[in-house]
Amino acid sequence: MERRKEIQAIEKYGHLKFPEGLSKSDKDLIINQCEHQQATGDQEILGFAVSYLEAKQIGLDSELIQNLNSNKIELLILKWASQMEKRNEKGYRKTPVHFSNMTQGLNPDSIERAMSSFSDAFVDFIQNTINLNDERRLTATELYTEFEKIHPFEDGNGRVGDLLWKIARTHESGSWPEQLPPDVFGESNG
Repeated sequence: MERRKEIQAIEKYGHLKFPEGLSKSDKDLIINQCEHQQATGDQEILGFAVSYLEAKQIGLDSELIQNLNSNKIELLILKWASQMEKRNEKGYRKTPVHFSNMTQGLNPDSIERAMSSFSDAFVDFIQNTINLNDERRLTATELYTEFEKIHPFEDGNGRVGDLLWKIARTHESGSWPEQLPPDVFGESNG
């Protein structure tokens, strides 16, 4: 069964030129996430692949992590979202979003401020500036959930969130995660 899925993926995505430096496992995760998010166009997959490679390099390099600040995180998030979805080049979404579980994303007027706060919390998390034993300290999954609740883009939030979760999980565990993040909405939301 597993071999048949691998052959189908090669037939479907074998024409794609993934960036150098990605392992077979990385490529499988990229395709799996894109299929999960129903983002299977060449641009969507390759844009995610380029962003994934950059996120992995950052997540595994303690010097790069220590040089991050809130502004750099926000710029990376905007860059990754634009690489994955051209319509994200205009920045954060300007329209409301409703999920099928009857919840909605943050009001568009509040996204910029929320992303600034999120970026601050993310940098605090990955740079250990918060006491690791502090009961109020967020986990990688809680950070990811907060990003997904903000839902700052028209599309690509799940893939950008995946990268942020992987960087945060790498910080928690010491190794790059080889699985998808938890599905915080119980569905695919792009």
